[in-house]
Formats: sequence, C-alpha cells, structure tokens
Amino acid sequence: MPAYSIIAVLDHEQPRRYQSECVVKTLRQRTTGIGLNRRAAEREAAQRMLSILEQSAPT
Repeated sequence: MPAYSIIAVLDHEQPRRYQSECVVKTLRQRTTGIGLNRRAAEREAAQRMLSILEQSAPT
C-alpha cells in the first residue's frame, strides 16, 4: 500500500502549493507531487508512482 504525506507547503508562491510524497516501502519507491491542495499533490505523486510501476512491470 502506498503511504502519503505532505512534505512541504510552498507558501512563498501565490497561490500556495503543497508538496506530497508517495512511498511504497515494499518496492523501495518514492515519488513527489505538487498541487494547489493536498489531494492534487497526492494525485500527482500517485500518478508518478503508477508510471514507475508500469515501466518496471514485465511485458
């Protein structure tokens, strides 16, 4: 299961942006995403993780 956490709030930018991290410990993979809210940041991190997993999947 992936675990998500907010690792930064970029409040020096307007509008404020959030940086989230997606970690899959069993696969030793970690990605980040940035969005205008927590959900958007987590979604971007999840999409990046999915891309990594699809590339490493056997064909």
